[in-house]
Amino acid sequence: MRLKQSAGRNPHKAFEDRRGRAVIVTYLQMFAHPQRVIPPPRDGLEVVHAKKPTIAYYRFLYDAVGRDYAWDSRKKLTDADLAAIIHDPGMKFTF
Repeated sequence: MRLKQSAGRNPHKAFEDRRGRAVIVTYLQMFAHPQRVIPPPRDGLEVVHAKKPTIAYYRFLYDAVGRDYAWDSRKKLTDADLAAIIHDPGMKFTF
């Protein structure tokens, strides 16, 4: 997998959230598909590609994964705005 910073764009954005915590957001873009298959971390777990996750499923995972890391920017989006992002054909999600 090859990750590269977008030309002319700073991949980091630093700010304080509404609770006064320092937050750094990092953006990555993948320009090529991985050349290898990564096995599950242990028996009983599976990594799946969510081709078109529902809004409710995405919000559930976003909260479950990001709760302890102050992920809240997409919680502010309307369902329509969030759908425009996550259902964009150029976006891919693996959970």
